[in-house]
Amino acid sequence: MDISGTITPEKTKDSIDKLRMRNVFLLSIAFGIDFFGTNAFMNFAVPILGNLGSICMSIVCFVNVFSNFLVPSVISWFGSPEKSLLWCIAWYMIYVGHFCFIWTPLQYVVCTIHGFCSAITFASQGVILGNNSTDENRGKNSGIFISIYMFGSALGSFAAGYFVKIFNVTHDYHDGWNGGNSLFFLFLGIAAGLATIPIAFIRHYDPNENESQKNLLEAELTPSDPEAAMSTAPTAPVEGQSSVWKILEDMKKVLLCALSPRMALLLCMLFYLGYQQVFMMSMFTRQILDLKTVGPLMGLYSIVDVVFSFIWGWLSDRYGHVTVVTAGVVAGVVGMVVSWFANAEQNWLIYATGVIMAISDAGLQTECLSTVNQYFSHDRTNANSVFRMMQSLGFAVS
Repeated sequence: MDISGTITPEKTKDSIDKLRMRNVFLLSIAFGIDFFGTNAFMNFAVPILGNLGSICMSIVCFVNVFSNFLVPSVISWFGSPEKSLLWCIAWYMIYVGHFCFIWTPLQYVVCTIHGFCSAITFASQGVILGNNSTDENRGKNSGIFISIYMFGSALGSFAAGYFVKIFNVTHDYHDGWNGGNSLFFLFLGIAAGLATIPIAFIRHYDPNENESQKNLLEAELTPSDPEAAMSTAPTAPVEGQSSVWKILEDMKKVLLCALSPRMALLLCMLFYLGYQQVFMMSMFTRQILDLKTVGPLMGLYSIVDVVFSFIWGWLSDRYGHVTVVTAGVVAGVVGMVVSWFANAEQNWLIYATGVIMAISDAGLQTECLSTVNQYFSHDRTNANSVFRMMQSLGFAVS
């Protein structure tokens, strides 16, 4: 297993670039596999489970919001974002699969745990993607990531639509085993669990660590400058400092990051991204009268997301963030208006809503990942915690 591997100072720039790209593709493939099962489940959870599905999704979102304050401490405890991602994403198989047996207290407990694990999962993903990108390719890499994982989501949506027919999935459910509905959730859970395989082969790389090692080496070679040597030396842990105090310090750093002027300018965009995603995955799909339409709709949504993620990533690197954010917001507003008519008519406007909202989602997701990792390159763990916290708050409010 390569997850514990590190980069030595002797690595050439060319080999490091290749490793970074390899990590980006492995990360993207892993989330594509995970979203094959998880996103398909989220698309069908509320239409199939009704109020229980809504409550469970709300529990996940609210727990996720507050769990993001603990993300830096948890990642530090695991030792690297790669390790924390491996263990937390493995939980997704249990989360999705456990809906095969309905017992409300069990659902509430598992969803509470999943809210915590999902916070660690997505913050770790953001850190890894940021560490393996540069200012020259950050938009492109964000587009690649979103495109590949949304392609997995598209396949999952189409497959789920097919298995809805095979398993004869219905709106009806009761406590215990639910026949075809239970088999449907088991299938999606097992699919999500396969994401651990590519994650296990992601190599750890952190440009900030390498820079610190380089500065420390240079300081050691120039002993005539003791102040430089002291500034680059690693900070020794404070004796007697309790783990609780360290957790509180980490939570304080997350809060200060959220209140920083630059992050404050991004908060509304991060919140809207979450609101729009849940609007499409649960609020809008719940209004669709024909359950068999949900799979093709979300499959089309994911495919459009794949195509436009590449386009928005290229445009972001070429014309800047403002252009893509503006286009994404405008598309989102238009999509909301079209969805109102689609809900009333129950016709082709349902698919038109999916296309327009996917265009918006691709632009905003690309920009959120790109801007957070670019403007907080030396504080990615805390910045990605704030990113996912605001996105989850948008989930919860919607």
